[in-house]
Amino acid sequence: MTAFIHTLKHPRVRELAWICFSEPIIHDPGALACKVTAADFELHEARREALRALDMAPQPLLNHLEENCRSRRLGLVFESYWHFFLQQDEETELIAHNLPVRDGGRTLGEFDVLYFCHRRQQAIHLELALKYFMATPQPLQAGSPMSQWLGPNSRDRLDIKWQRMRDHQLALPATPAGQAALNELGISEIEQEVAVKGWLFYHPERAVEAAPINPAHCRGLWQTLTDFSEREQASDWRYLAKPDWLADFSSAAALEAKHWALAGQRPIMLINQAQERRMIAPDNWPETVLAQP
Repeated sequence: MTAFIHTLKHPRVRELAWICFSEPIIHDPGALACKVTAADFELHEARREALRALDMAPQPLLNHLEENCRSRRLGLVFESYWHFFLQQDEETELIAHNLPVRDGGRTLGEFDVLYFCHRRQQAIHLELALKYFMATPQPLQAGSPMSQWLGPNSRDRLDIKWQRMRDHQLALPATPAGQAALNELGISEIEQEVAVKGWLFYHPERAVEAAPINPAHCRGLWQTLTDFSEREQASDWRYLAKPDWLADFSSAAALEAKHWALAGQRPIMLINQAQERRMIAPDNWPETVLAQP
C-alpha cells in the first residue's frame, strides 16, 4: 500500500490515499466496543484506478478542501478527506457528517460520519480520530498500557481518547436522542466502525508495555534534542509544521535555527527522503507536558 501511495504525484491525493487506506492504530476486536469493528476499506484495483484518475485531475478534491475545510486543524482536515472519499467512492454513499445529537436544548454529542455501504447494504456509523503519540518511559496509569502513549504537545493520551470514543461517541446510537436522530434520516439499524489513524513514536532505548494496538500501525522514533544532535546528521531531515503533519517529505522545510529553538520547548516532527518520521523533544520531555496546567 505504501509503495502505491508514493506513485501518486499530487500531495493532496497522496494524503487522501494514506488517510483512507493506511493501517489503523487500533483494530484488535478485544479493544473495540461490543459490535464495533475497525473500518477496513480495501485498496482494490478499482480504487487504485480511481486514485490514479484523481491524481491526473485533482481539482475535485482541491475544490472540496477549499470549500469545506478552511481550517488547518489536523482533525478537521482529516475528517474532510473522509467526507470526500465517501462521497466519491462507488461502494459508499455519504448520508451525513458531524450530525448533532440533542436532548431538548442539550447537545449530547455528534455522529462523526453516517454512510451507506452498498456492498453490505447497511448504514454505518463511523467515528474518526487522527492521533500522534509518543511513548513515555512507563504507563502513566497503573494497569493501563495504553496510557504509555502521550500526545506531544498536550495532555492527550491514547487510553483517554479511546475511552472517550468507546464510552461516549460510540454509545450515542443507543441513546433515545441518538435513535431519534437516526430515525429522522430513515435509519432503523446501524453498524459501527472506527478509524483511528496516525503515528506512534517509540524511544530507541526504551521498551513499551504490550497493548491492544495494531502491530502494522505507522510508526517512527522519538529522541531528545540532545540525543538527536549528537547521533544524527541533521542534513538528512526536514521540518514538518503541525498543520502539515499529514504531508510527506516534498512538503517539508529545510531545518533552521528556529526549529531547534522550538524543539527545546516542545516536540517537533522531522521527516527524511525515505519518508521516515521522527519526533525531537525537549530533554525533559514528558515532564514539560505533564507539568502543564
